[in-house]
Amino acid sequence: MRREAWIGLMLGLAVASCPAAAAEDVTAPAAPRPVLTVGVEPGAGPCARFDRDLFTAVAQIMGMGVLWVEVAREDALAGLARSRYDVAAGPFAPNVATGLAPLPPVLVGGDGILKRRGDGALQKPADIAGKAVALIGPSAQTTRLRAWVVASHGRLPRRSSLSDAVADLAAGRLAALVGSLDAVAAARLPRPDLFDIVGPPSKATARLAPAARPGPLADRISAALARMRADGSLAALQQHWFGLVFDPPDPLPQTAPAQPSPAPTNR
Repeated sequence: MRREAWIGLMLGLAVASCPAAAAEDVTAPAAPRPVLTVGVEPGAGPCARFDRDLFTAVAQIMGMGVLWVEVAREDALAGLARSRYDVAAGPFAPNVATGLAPLPPVLVGGDGILKRRGDGALQKPADIAGKAVALIGPSAQTTRLRAWVVASHGRLPRRSSLSDAVADLAAGRLAALVGSLDAVAAARLPRPDLFDIVGPPSKATARLAPAARPGPLADRISAALARMRADGSLAALQQHWFGLVFDPPDPLPQTAPAQPSPAPTNR
């Protein structure tokens, strides 16, 4: 047998003896996993970290990967309108998300009160009457918070810094810290074993929700959020990052086109 023919015969036998390997060579690559793009605030504050945990879970329920696009909250809805991402985490009040899909709310806005864990004398916002408290958070909120504390008959000794205020609260020299819910949640995070947040938030604003453009993807996100409410995982995230479980939160009602009023009937 000629040498060339013998080599061809041996190669043929090798291929015939490994059909699985030959088939594997022509298998099409798996389709790439779909990705949910989410506009989120930069930074490591409680709200930003809550949003990332929330949409990691939402994407997993939807069978999708997740891609973060960092954007300031005041610019997030404009970026959503320009299709920079699929959903803006926000969360936003309903009056600023007009024209978008009414996704289920995930948080409640408002002010929070941070106290020492186990302080039974401070169970509700009205209990700050007569107690020494400090204001925390952005200076733009100071006037509003000060007016609320004064109206509630709380005392406001001067504190030079946030760290001083937190130390004084831990030592019992202050009864509470008062600020936006995000601010008091951030002060609580390093020592959740030491501090509690009094809830529900005082002067609560509208329930806050993510935003998406209307369509099938928004419907799937809504369904994933509803599942998280039902199985308790949304409540667990709220408790972890904000020290409170917000009630309900129920979905916002769908906005329907106006219809002619029916004729009155006698009953």
